Amino acid sequence: MGAVRDPDDILIELLSEPQPEDPYPLYHALREAAPNHPSMLGVRFLSSHAGCTELLRSSAFTTGFGFGGAGFEDRPFIKKTMEILVFTNGPQHARLRRLVSLAFSPKMVESVVPKLSAFVDERLDRIAELGSCDLLPEFAMPVPAMVLTELLGAPFEDHRRVQAWVDAVANSMKPVLEDELVAKADVATVEFDGYIRGLMAQRRRNPGAAGGQAEEEGDRLTENELANLLFTIMAAGNETTTSLISSGTYLLLASPSEYRKLVDDPGLIGNAVDEILRYEAPIQNSFMRIAAHDTELGGEEVVEGELVAALVGAANRDPAVFDDPDRFLVDRRNAEEHLSFGSGIHFCLGRRVGLQSGMVALASLIRRFPKLELAEETRWRKTTPTRRLDRLDIVTGA
Repeated sequence: MGAVRDPDDILIELLSEPQPEDPYPLYHALREAAPNHPSMLGVRFLSSHAGCTELLRSSAFTTGFGFGGAGFEDRPFIKKTMEILVFTNGPQHARLRRLVSLAFSPKMVESVVPKLSAFVDERLDRIAELGSCDLLPEFAMPVPAMVLTELLGAPFEDHRRVQAWVDAVANSMKPVLEDELVAKADVATVEFDGYIRGLMAQRRRNPGAAGGQAEEEGDRLTENELANLLFTIMAAGNETTTSLISSGTYLLLASPSEYRKLVDDPGLIGNAVDEILRYEAPIQNSFMRIAAHDTELGGEEVVEGELVAALVGAANRDPAVFDDPDRFLVDRRNAEEHLSFGSGIHFCLGRRVGLQSGMVALASLIRRFPKLELAEETRWRKTTPTRRLDRLDIVTGA
């Protein structure tokens, strides 16, 4: 065993540009050195599964944007972000979550599956004609875009424009804000919000779309709440499901024996998707939590106002929970114990949509191309807060 590294040095390496393509050795080193670390950055970082779970489920913390935001408070991107569901707390959060749950019921999600399956088959027909391609623009990006535009009543042909806005917003969501990235996110936020409000005007004539039925006993989402909901779903849903499909394909092709397991037993797809989410969490760290009062985490004192972040990517590779955690196994017995959807009251409301999209896409891809292969070396886009591939070249082998 090597010498234990200074935890602050590990965090600086994790968060600095360029971010490491493989953060997992650093996560392991941090968990070994200080799994509950009050860092020099002014944030306590948790890297164990137990610590992250305790934080995410604790009622002693509220959600907040975190540090590095001084002077940015009036920027459009920050103001919009602070209005979305994940940053609400207490009774307001409970109310919004209840109404949003009604909007994205199992029945609503299931209603999209026939069109999703047909769309996936169309994309696979095109890939078969090409013989080889970059899977991201041909498959991993259009599939979640189709699902979300269908659910929200938006034109599918707008998905590339939406993706550009999503990229600008996602790129700026770093632990320490940077003026150049926030400036791009500001422009994207204003344009994206305007687009969404235009959708809402159309939705008034189509109450069957997601969100149109978010009403219970006379309580319904206000126009601004609905706009923020659509903003969140389109931004988060696109990025995370694209990551699930592309990362999943890469992991399966990089582990031919695991790919063969799914070819031979398609019933493993649900567990395989959980293992993909465990092994490569699309969101590598939680939004910041702020201690509402003096409390404890893992037996250590946390003072009121202290900032705490859960490193989900580290928690998902914790050997205390997952045997041989750096091995990708589609039939792992406890893959569903990952924290990629969070935990507690802020558990991801888009989970059902993302899982459904990912399972249909990956199962269809494997069924159609049992001899699929990687064509080129892949590159990861970044580590925090979102993680996905920049490019994924494949050959159908058929």
